[in-house]
Amino acid sequence: MRKMDISKEGLKISYGFKESADVFWEHLNGAKTKPNLIRLMSEFFSISEKKIFLDLRLVKKNETSQNKFLSVAEKQGQKDQLEKEERRKKLVNHRLVKEAEKIFNSHIDKVILK
Repeated sequence: MRKMDISKEGLKISYGFKESADVFWEHLNGAKTKPNLIRLMSEFFSISEKKIFLDLRLVKKNETSQNKFLSVAEKQGQKDQLEKEERRKKLVNHRLVKEAEKIFNSHIDKVILK
C-alpha cells in the first residue's frame, strides 16, 4: 500500500509495512522520528508541516495476501523466478536439445540454471 496525493489542501501519504518490517514501522512512527520525517517532507515539498498527513500502517498478514501486498524485493524475486522458468522451458524445447533426445533415445529430467 503506497499512496501519495498532493493538492491545494496539502500532502497526504499512506505507506504500509508488512508485519515482518515492524522494526522499520516502529522506528518511523517514533516520537522523535515521525515529526522529523514530516519536517523533511515539508522542506522538500515546500508545504507547511500542518498540511502534511503521514499515515504509516502495519499491514497484517491476512491483508497482505488479499491485496497482493509485495515488497520491491518480493516483486523482483517473482520476476526473476518467471524469467528463470522461461529460460528453462526455452532450453528444454530448443531444437538441438530435442534432436539430441531423439539420437540418444532419452529425456532431460533436470535443468540447472545459473
